[in-house]
Amino acid sequence: MVFGMSYLKHQLSTALRKLNLEDEPCDCRRCETQRQNVPSVHDWTYSDGPKGPRFWHLMKGVKIGKKQSPLDFTDATLEFKHAEFVPAIFYQNASESNSANDVHIRIARSDNCQGRKKPRISLVNTGHSVQIDFPVGAEVGGHVLFEEVKYYLKQIHFHSPAEHKVHGTTHRMEAHFVHVNEDGGLLVMGMFINVAEEFKQTPVNFLDFLLHEVAQVQVKREDDYVPPEQIDLEQAAQLIMDASPYFCYEGSLTTPPFTEGVHWIVGHAPVFMRRELILALESGLPKGNARPVQSAKDIGRPSLSIESRSLRSPSRAPPSPLPTDNAESSKFLAPPEMRRVTSQTGSEAQVDGAAVVDEVKLRVPSL
Repeated sequence: MVFGMSYLKHQLSTALRKLNLEDEPCDCRRCETQRQNVPSVHDWTYSDGPKGPRFWHLMKGVKIGKKQSPLDFTDATLEFKHAEFVPAIFYQNASESNSANDVHIRIARSDNCQGRKKPRISLVNTGHSVQIDFPVGAEVGGHVLFEEVKYYLKQIHFHSPAEHKVHGTTHRMEAHFVHVNEDGGLLVMGMFINVAEEFKQTPVNFLDFLLHEVAQVQVKREDDYVPPEQIDLEQAAQLIMDASPYFCYEGSLTTPPFTEGVHWIVGHAPVFMRRELILALESGLPKGNARPVQSAKDIGRPSLSIESRSLRSPSRAPPSPLPTDNAESSKFLAPPEMRRVTSQTGSEAQVDGAAVVDEVKLRVPSL
């Protein structure tokens, strides 16, 4: 059989990309034809079709670098024990806010939006995930302090199955707490979620209000209001503080355009929620909205320390074990027979628009 030069060039380029020796797709006729038919970075799915994960790398504006997310944490390289690192979390509920000290904000999502004078929390179905949006710097929400920089809570969204793995094991679900700083830098804290009944754990309840809300949210509808008093962010912060040890690294978004430079903090210990709540959340998610794990060979261990007091929230007590009905139950990974086999697709929800905090403009990247 005689192979043409275009075919051989395509095969060589494919092999180099698999070895992480080449980032860009080749310019052969076959790949050029595919590029003309693939969607933009704003139009993609988790299906096996032309808008699915197999074609994401061909999208215009997408550059797959060498520090991509999510990862399978297979060793201790990226693991930080409680004595080495604890995230400083300063979340606040609406009832605890002080209006005299709150930062007044205006959020503009597009040229046609005049912004909102009052803080408002929205529950949105983006078509890729169920997402709780927070007005940055508002009276409910808060921030985390990482390497002496404030990252404001922007949104919480969900993936099922979990995007990150630990020694090849996948949790039932993963919540991502997305934060942005004043320069548009991103920090995401990952929370693993499992079904409480399967592990004989007492379920947490800070997301219980979503049980009846998710079904009411239409795809890409952004005018649904979530009463702030229903979100116990203090409980969420404590759960993250209790999730030590942590996996920390610099990676990327897990959806197009896969922007790198994202700080990741993923807690090892999962939280446990009611089966009904998890099923309700999954009903609003595309099937298997989890990007396949990426190579970690070019991702080094970051330099983190808790020697500075500002890296630890002074109001937090040392982590305590999650409530359990069985003292011998592990609060970490499930036993092998309970581990869940997952599909190989996935997502990172987008952070869009621009936010103005007083006179400081938060340059949030448009994705």
